[in-house]
Amino acid sequence: MYFTNHYSSIDKDPKVTAFIEAFKAKNGEEPNAFHALGYDLGHFVADAIGRASELTGSAVQQAMASTKGFVGVTGTFDIDEHHNPVKSIVVIGLKDGVQASSEKIG
Repeated sequence: MYFTNHYSSIDKDPKVTAFIEAFKAKNGEEPNAFHALGYDLGHFVADAIGRASELTGSAVQQAMASTKGFVGVTGTFDIDEHHNPVKSIVVIGLKDGVQASSEKIG
């Protein structure tokens, strides 16, 4: 069986493996896709604050809206003209109920 998600715990990307190890060290459990999305959100906002022309809500909003090529643990994304992320997905294959394969697309 195959399904799509934002993240896979068997992804061998060094950014993903570093995230997993840091999360496990701090929380004593393996992160799930929601943890990875929250992590990326924090870094996305910090990135936009760093790129903003000034530290105002509208400047940060403009920086967020102009994001291109943001790389996170859930993949790479751009923000489109409607303020939606256009991002990669992960196709996960299950064998006997366990993740057996993971491929990032996009």
